[in-house]
Amino acid sequence: MSNFSEGTQEAQCHPTRILDGWLTRRELAGELGLSMDTLARWKSQGRGPVCINAGNRILYRVESVHEWLLQEEREARTRFAK
Repeated sequence: MSNFSEGTQEAQCHPTRILDGWLTRRELAGELGLSMDTLARWKSQGRGPVCINAGNRILYRVESVHEWLLQEEREARTRFAK
């Protein structure tokens, strides 16, 4: 029981928001310099970074966006190496 209360106290000292590590479509579009329509089109085509529907919001996990960018880089290196 002591561990639980210690964890609770720690959480109170270092609060996190439930959506930490997630970006909205608007935020990601701004980060990438793309339009929200481009991200929506990519989603409908099965392209771009993985996203989820959370209620009426589309969310992108920052880690998934990083993975997608790394994959894009690997594919670009393959294309340019030919």
